[in-house]
Amino acid sequence: MQSGLKLWAKKKGKVGIFYWLSLKQHLEDTREIMGLLWEHWLSEGQRAYIAESMKIEEDEAKSLVMFIGAIHDIGKATPAFQIQRGFQNSEDLDLLLMEKLEQEGFSGIKDLELTDRGKTPHAYAGEVICRLAGMNRGIASIIVVLYPRSFDGILYK
Repeated sequence: MQSGLKLWAKKKGKVGIFYWLSLKQHLEDTREIMGLLWEHWLSEGQRAYIAESMKIEEDEAKSLVMFIGAIHDIGKATPAFQIQRGFQNSEDLDLLLMEKLEQEGFSGIKDLELTDRGKTPHAYAGEVICRLAGMNRGIASIIVVLYPRSFDGILYK
């Protein structure tokens, strides 16, 4: 079994059928889409402007954009996110995903209860993970601005 395939990024139940997307697949898909957007959506001038503003070559800028796509939801790899119940999902789907995590080695995650779980949105967790891994603060902060809410839930304008 490939590591990380049991972590989920998106889930829903519809008419008794469970759908869920692994976090690994979601991050890989987003990385590839970012590359396609770089190649086919941005103009040559826009790509040059982005690279010049960062004082790097265009291929490095594209790699950075793809890397950001690959890590943008890394905060979903936390227990606080993984134990999150679905909004309209079946409890059976939530239980199924918890069981998959326990089979992967996340012992006791089904019974984990965190106080104020909602006060650690996955975007903030992602920034912390990146900073703890030694990532440049400016790059790590991009993850938070993808989800423009403050810790108190107020939308940034």
